[in-house]
Amino acid sequence: MLHELQPGDPQLIGPYRLRGRLGAGGMGQVFLGLSAGGRAVAVKVIRADLATDPEFRARFRREVAVARQVSGLFTAPVIDAELDGAVPWLATAYVGGPSLAEAVSENGPLPTGSVLALAAGLAEGLNAIHAAGVVHRDLKPANVLLAADGPRVIDFGISRAAGNSALTHTGLVVGSPGFMSPEQAEGREVGPPSDIFSLGAVLAFAATGGGPFGTGSTPALVYRVVHSPAQLDRLPAEIRPLVERCLAKDPGQRPTAADLLAGRVQPAAGWLPDTVTRTFIAVPALAAPLTHREEAGQPPRRENQPPRHRPRNRWRPLAAAVIVAGLLGASATAGFALTATNNRSHAGRGQTAAGARSAPAAATSAQASSGRAASAQAPLGRASSPATSGPWTSSTPAGTPSYATTAPSPGASPTPTASSTSPSPGTSSPASTSSAPATYAPTTSAGY
Repeated sequence: MLHELQPGDPQLIGPYRLRGRLGAGGMGQVFLGLSAGGRAVAVKVIRADLATDPEFRARFRREVAVARQVSGLFTAPVIDAELDGAVPWLATAYVGGPSLAEAVSENGPLPTGSVLALAAGLAEGLNAIHAAGVVHRDLKPANVLLAADGPRVIDFGISRAAGNSALTHTGLVVGSPGFMSPEQAEGREVGPPSDIFSLGAVLAFAATGGGPFGTGSTPALVYRVVHSPAQLDRLPAEIRPLVERCLAKDPGQRPTAADLLAGRVQPAAGWLPDTVTRTFIAVPALAAPLTHREEAGQPPRRENQPPRHRPRNRWRPLAAAVIVAGLLGASATAGFALTATNNRSHAGRGQTAAGARSAPAAATSAQASSGRAASAQAPLGRASSPATSGPWTSSTPAGTPSYATTAPSPGASPTPTASSTSPSPGTSSPASTSSAPATYAPTTSAGY
């Protein structure tokens, strides 16, 4: 299963650009890498504590040289390696399918036909490994990958370097309990028959979903491997004889890989159930050249992660729109007010001129009437004075419309202002005085 790179993971190992995590083992971390031409490889990076051990480095170098000689359809050959650098690593051919351990854990035991095809493919892979003078020493479900055209054996030959170095590393298990041979569990010399014993345990796991020696602690499993018979009761009848021969306690009683190949049909397309093939991982496309983040050793930005923006930037377009709208509205209001002012100014001047032309006649008539009234009332007191204007009206004659001269507050709308002449307190007004018609005071917005 492919997982995302984590903070602190390298972005480049040798010429390979890392695209994700494939898993981890006793020797280090395994990554999916892409070459400059887009070829997918599995890159195993050796643990830091093993990299500082000169003895491990020497054996690792020797075993890699031997593993380069292995070739076969059902193996994952070594493609590249760095043996002398600060961080040793190894690149092998990439297989997109899950491991046998993952497939059985998620989907249950394999059908009988798939197990028989698995046996043939693994036997051919072990035959190629043994022909190159290499003993795998760690064949287990996690080291068997399932591809569309058959299984692949991985980590062959390399586990021998880790196993020999284990004598100086406390806690490093030599092999895998429950799948190692009795001679390996007892620390005796191992050869190709040891891998055949492990093959029998792997086939039992594939057919039943569990190892032939059960589960438990490492000491308990090692004891059962050496002294107890395998539990094969749940195996299908077509598979049980084959597994029994492989799990013989005596190495000399076990068949060779070539014996297992005799008369067996090799895996072909459709050898796996659909529940397994649906989990195959497609190779990611070759990405663009390294970004500055990747060159600096930082994980690349996720594709579905949007770029971050400062919050204030989001409001700038809205604020600009509000300001423009405000300016346009203010300009329209000012233009309307100025137009109304000009129109009313012309009308007011016309009315004023008309009033001025009629003023002499009205004044003459008023004086005549006033004179007669004064003569008649002279004995009662002095004549009354003409009406005076109030403090908020203009000094124009009565009946002439007036306009407010005080500017309204900014933003105020035009309001109707009825204006008429008012008598001052303590004085009398002529009986003929009438109210002026209501008009709108000309206003404009402050500052425009």
